Amino acid sequence: CHAEVLLLLSFSYRVWVLSKEDIRPSISRANLLKIIFASTLLSWIALVGLYKMCSFDIHFPPYANLTYCVLDVGGKQLFSSENLLVRATIAYFLCVFTSMLIAIVTLRRILIKQIFEL
Repeated sequence: CHAEVLLLLSFSYRVWVLSKEDIRPSISRANLLKIIFASTLLSWIALVGLYKMCSFDIHFPPYANLTYCVLDVGGKQLFSSENLLVRATIAYFLCVFTSMLIAIVTLRRILIKQIFEL
């Protein structure tokens, strides 16, 4: 997950450098720290969501020697409040990181086009 964030930052920085007229560094230390914080924030949200999603309360059945499934795989409604954090975490991954992949592919095409124009 964090690799996608870093890859997106890498491609966007390369496109930004190729589009500039002068090559002098113009990113201040404060702006660089803001970019680093913003890039790690998405990964921390995903990490906390995964940690909370995977911590289930296990109640032992009366038959302790039998194998049973901890997850409730019965048919539930899509918008029920049961296991809402699991659905929210999966939706977060699908929305945020899928849009990042689309942005990476788009920036890659722009970058290749700018390299060929040199």
